[in-house]
Amino acid sequence: MGFGAVAASVIMILATMFVVMVVTYNAFAWFDYMTKVAEYTAVDAAIRVNVVLKIVSARYSSMNNTIAFNMTNEGTDSIIIGDKSDVVLDYMDTGGVRRLELLEYSRWYPVRLYIGNYTIEVSNASYVEIPPGTTCEIVVSPTYTLDPSYPVILVFATPSGVKSRYVFTP
Repeated sequence: MGFGAVAASVIMILATMFVVMVVTYNAFAWFDYMTKVAEYTAVDAAIRVNVVLKIVSARYSSMNNTIAFNMTNEGTDSIIIGDKSDVVLDYMDTGGVRRLELLEYSRWYPVRLYIGNYTIEVSNASYVEIPPGTTCEIVVSPTYTLDPSYPVILVFATPSGVKSRYVFTP
């Protein structure tokens, strides 16, 4: 075996070792990345699990065509609601037409917070914090007049995915 064959063998061994090193590095980097993704997902899921908004009551006022509903934070963490949250209304109007409306913040707004024995009036706020155990009263203005003989489906949703659904008959 000549010098050329030995040199070629050494080059092949070095090239193979380089490929193994690159593949091993990429495998470790991928496992590290997946571990970080799993941790982030676990934290995100924990946040979503700890925040539980529940609509507990709703009433319709035909005089000014508004719905006032109370939503309680039954979770262990505070949640902030505001102009990026939405209200969805599914109802029948007085003309017998089914309406499905996505109402942004200007069409709904918080008016009161009930914290223990205290009532706090909310005015002109773009964001409201709802601590655990607190109830927030929200007023919604539908576009059309509701037919009180049909049920109304009311859904409140935040950008983080927290939502609550409530069905009532005005």
